[in-house]
Amino acid sequence: MRSLPDTLLLNSKKSTVEIADQYAVAAEETRREQQKWQEQLERMRIAEDAKLREESFSKGTEALESLIADWGRARATESFFDELEQQVDFPQSMTETI
Repeated sequence: MRSLPDTLLLNSKKSTVEIADQYAVAAEETRREQQKWQEQLERMRIAEDAKLREESFSKGTEALESLIADWGRARATESFFDELEQQVDFPQSMTETI
């Protein structure tokens, strides 16, 4: 039979080992959980970057399409007035030659 102090010492050693093991398991679980959070945050950042890139591309495309439409309207207006000017100038040049 063991004495009470020996039994207490043995139980303390066993408990210390169990506590250390539980602490190691908890620390590993915490590390894994933190890693999962970091991975999730990275996926969210990548998704947000992709969303911002897509929005930027869409806005750029819209701006370019608007610019092209404005340029087309300006060219049509310029062409209209060029033709009108030629029509107005043509009869005057005909009267000058007659």
